[in-house]
Amino acid sequence: MIRCTASLSAVFFLVVALLSCTMDAARADDPPPPTPPIKLTIHPMAAPRPSLKYQLLPEFGRRIDGNAAVYYGKVTAEHIGVFGNRELIEKIENWRELPLADLRKDDIEMPTQAIEKMLDRAARCEHCDWQLPVREENFFELLLPEVQQTRQFARFLGTSARIHIARHEYDEAMKCFQSSLALGRNVAEGETLVNGLVGIAICGITVGQLQTFVEQPDAPNLYWALTMLPRPMIDMRRGIEAEMYGATTLFPEVRDLDAQRSPDEWRQALSGFWRRQAKYAKEANQDVGSADELLEASLRDYPNAKQALLDRGMAAKKVDAMPAAQVIFVDMVTSFEDHRDSLFEWMFVPYADGIDRLLAEQAEIMEGQQRNPARLLEKLLVPAVAAASAANTRLDREFALLRIVEALRIYGASHNGRLPEKLSDVTEVPIPDDPITGKPFEYQLQDGTATITLTPLPGRPTKWEIKMER
Repeated sequence: MIRCTASLSAVFFLVVALLSCTMDAARADDPPPPTPPIKLTIHPMAAPRPSLKYQLLPEFGRRIDGNAAVYYGKVTAEHIGVFGNRELIEKIENWRELPLADLRKDDIEMPTQAIEKMLDRAARCEHCDWQLPVREENFFELLLPEVQQTRQFARFLGTSARIHIARHEYDEAMKCFQSSLALGRNVAEGETLVNGLVGIAICGITVGQLQTFVEQPDAPNLYWALTMLPRPMIDMRRGIEAEMYGATTLFPEVRDLDAQRSPDEWRQALSGFWRRQAKYAKEANQDVGSADELLEASLRDYPNAKQALLDRGMAAKKVDAMPAAQVIFVDMVTSFEDHRDSLFEWMFVPYADGIDRLLAEQAEIMEGQQRNPARLLEKLLVPAVAAASAANTRLDREFALLRIVEALRIYGASHNGRLPEKLSDVTEVPIPDDPITGKPFEYQLQDGTATITLTPLPGRPTKWEIKMER
């Protein structure tokens, strides 16, 4: 479970599994264990007319002025009888796993329509501002209780969508999809990586129900609705920028490295810096030694720190005039900024173009800390980056795969219910490339089953197997 804070430990533990996924994906000689394929049975269905009749985010004409965060806050406050009832919530969540036939029974009813209506109203708001004090308080100790609440909303909407699908109430299911996907994007408006990763998870819940939707023989085709979605689905930019800035709130000393302080004052500042680093390392379950040990180790590294400043072009006269603790401090901060930017810059290029360099920078940072304890700051702050990038691109791959499924339904509608021999045979609509590789998906048709083979990622299916029934 994700802690409701943006603390280092929350970010670290949230992404550490994703991080391993990303790194493993790059090791061709160390493939992850196989995961059962996604198996879909689909039916021919042409695109709707007009083609954008169905949309997966609230239509322009339905959107309203206002702050979505206000309405999300009201949902729990006004329906504590639902969200405060653990037995009821567990029952609703279990319904999401039931076969569709079971969901058509009369005793399956969501507790109230008012929650869906409130979440729909929030989804239709033009903006979402969580009012996070990211520039005023310690960034990594921000409380994020609203984040955990939104995960409950997503599961609630997922169950509602599945019930509507089971009962062929496709317009109502589409409203649930709109509310859920808008919820994911709105959560990601919060300026932390935790917000972005939870937004991705919320959209992932929706993807699962979309897979069920596209299997229904009479369900409308969503190819253009999926194509209309933003890419990337979750914009991580605000969270990334805030993470880059976060060190200045975590360690305010870094804001004024030219301050006039006595040698004792610089040593005290350095000592306080290490105390806080040791504290956060302990929260992140990392054994780095005591604050005193870290302080003494960094002081012993003074000659190397001094030489590093000279190598960066700082005037020798200025370096010689600095107290030893200030030299160490300046070297740590400038080194951190160099490595931080060398890592984050690859977040702003397509995943396929940047992931190898991003992983190389990340590995260098992790190994560098083993050689130099002064680089602990980098190790604590940067490991979430590659994982966040991988998670976001994996979500985009899920939407791309759904687009292909809907393209196959369009192809089948004009080809007597047949699947194409190859994806390039589909000329009715464009076929998206794989966001993970930046190349076309690997597709094969054999014995009436279309197989899309994917770049392996631990815990994720390596194949989608698709059959078509007329």
